[in-house]
Amino acid sequence: MKNWLKLNDFIQERAYSKNEIARLVKQGEIEAKNIRGELYLRMTPKQSPVMSVAPDVLPRVEQNNLQATPATPISQTTTISSSTTFSADPHLAPMEKIFDLHTKCLDAKDEVISAYKQENEFLKKTLLGMQEIYMQDRKMVEFLREELEKNQEELEAFKKKYRLMWTKVADFDPQK
Repeated sequence: MKNWLKLNDFIQERAYSKNEIARLVKQGEIEAKNIRGELYLRMTPKQSPVMSVAPDVLPRVEQNNLQATPATPISQTTTISSSTTFSADPHLAPMEKIFDLHTKCLDAKDEVISAYKQENEFLKKTLLGMQEIYMQDRKMVEFLREELEKNQEELEAFKKKYRLMWTKVADFDPQK
């Protein structure tokens, strides 16, 4: 009984509620068996993509009281995508479904790669645009700094002229 735990031990170790355990057993993610009236549970091994569960190994778990009862004579086959199909012959490998799932995975991978490429192109264009705007702003700041310096020099020249003009007016005596 490698990795099989009693119901209460499983609940404590995995922190699942009884309803969650019942749902996971129905989905085939948790295996359950009834030994001498005690319900034993373990996580489903993830080594093979397709797993057939014999009727005597997987008991049906009721939502209300989690009592283990024998399963129906039809075997349950669970695939990677967690979809459950029922077949009369559990020994027939659903190769078409495996290939279909493989194709879907490859298509999804290609879509993700395409999305990343588009995002990278967008980010590259945005970065180049921002660099161009930054360079224009630097040139504008330099131009404005030069204009400010010229205007300050002109202001100083006007102040000097103003002082000279008023000092001459103050020194001007009309009676002489």
